[in-house]
Amino acid sequence: MKRLYLIMTLFFLFKFFCPIIVSGQKKGVNKKNHSFSIAYGYKTDTKWWREVFDKIQFEAPEKTEDILIKYEFEFKDKTGIGIEAVINDEFKGKDISFSEKYSCYARVVRFMPFVSYNLIKTKRFSFYTTIAAGLYFLKYKVVHAYPIDRNWMGLPFPFTADEEIMNKKQIGFDWAGGAGLKFFFKKNIGMFSEVGLNKSVFQIGVIVKPRK
Repeated sequence: MKRLYLIMTLFFLFKFFCPIIVSGQKKGVNKKNHSFSIAYGYKTDTKWWREVFDKIQFEAPEKTEDILIKYEFEFKDKTGIGIEAVINDEFKGKDISFSEKYSCYARVVRFMPFVSYNLIKTKRFSFYTTIAAGLYFLKYKVVHAYPIDRNWMGLPFPFTADEEIMNKKQIGFDWAGGAGLKFFFKKNIGMFSEVGLNKSVFQIGVIVKPRK
């Protein structure tokens, strides 16, 4: 199943990026059509993310702080394609007593090729929608810290020991959608904000285009 997910993603990348690369080689590359973004994402909201925390009997985080890195190529006046990478690290603790607790560590990385479409576009401003499909890689573990009694200089002194009771990896196919605004202060520097579906609920970041 994992191989099928990987094959589907590679096919998607080949299907959409290959014609653009060939076209760019024939016509020459216009740097204005390329952009790179880095952004902050608030609260990952996906079904598989919530299911993981249900499985390990932890409450899902009320918010997450995601880091997004994005590349986009606009090959037509209103249409673009690109790829987005999202990284998210989470830690959750559940206290049983003063010296005993359970801790959960989770890390997810998503690679999402996407297609965007500008509903409104001017020289400095655009309102766009986007849809993406790709893979997510999730790793999570649960650690149990419990008290043990040892003598220290002849006196009873409480220590704790850690026991890893779960350590798993998960890979899957995922999709996402969104709508947002871009605004350029200068020809090659701007910012964007986006609301998302099945990914970070809200994103805000900086866009940079290569100079001519």
